[in-house]
Amino acid sequence: MEQEMKRYYVTNVDTEVTVFQKTGKIAVINNSAQAQHTELYIKGKCAYVLDLKPGEMRWVDDMEDR
Repeated sequence: MEQEMKRYYVTNVDTEVTVFQKTGKIAVINNSAQAQHTELYIKGKCAYVLDLKPGEMRWVDDMEDR
């Protein structure tokens, strides 16, 4: 169950992940007014470690497709 939950998952509650499967892109968004550190998990594995500026949206590639 935990592995399923982490198919696309960020570790910081002040950040969110949005997946665009047709384009193979993922947006990781910092929803706070402070810099945030988060890890993006894809299929239970840490694919990216990100440091985001306040309000930043970062585009990354969906490693699941590779």
